[in-house]
Amino acid sequence: MTDRSDTAAFPTPSPDPDAGETTAGTDTPDLSGTRADRSAVLSAMHRLEAACDHAAAQRGGEWCAEVAEALATLVAALETEHLHADADTGLWAELVAHAPRLARRVEQLRAEMTELRDEVRSLHDTVTCAPAPTPAEVDGIRVRIGDLLGRLRLLRAREADLIHEAWVVDIGGGD
Repeated sequence: MTDRSDTAAFPTPSPDPDAGETTAGTDTPDLSGTRADRSAVLSAMHRLEAACDHAAAQRGGEWCAEVAEALATLVAALETEHLHADADTGLWAELVAHAPRLARRVEQLRAEMTELRDEVRSLHDTVTCAPAPTPAEVDGIRVRIGDLLGRLRLLRAREADLIHEAWVVDIGGGD
């Protein structure tokens, strides 16, 4: 697997010093950075859906450029979310510290997120290399994007369930 974090289309985000910090005076994690990252990913997903919905007939090159730009935005948002969540004081470390029983599920989510990010990159490469796609190629790209977005939504829902479970059961925020 090739590490392309230095690729200009996907700038490597800088760590956010506030990501994963605990709320002042408590032992509970501050999820505001996580919420902001999740919001950025969701916005990028919506942007990608909108780009896919635009007409591609007679403007395949323009359509590919719009979709490629939206895919690059999604990769950047996913990279930022991953960087913050994976930091030593990030969401995953906080969850495992407060709820060690969830460590295996956290690792599964990490692995799935890495796989999805790699697929988004691959799809970006495909779209970038298809300057004038045929209608069948456009349909294929749309199907791949729809599948990818569906799996990303499912992963995000499972991540939210895990955070909620840790909060209610282990951290005690559900009282």
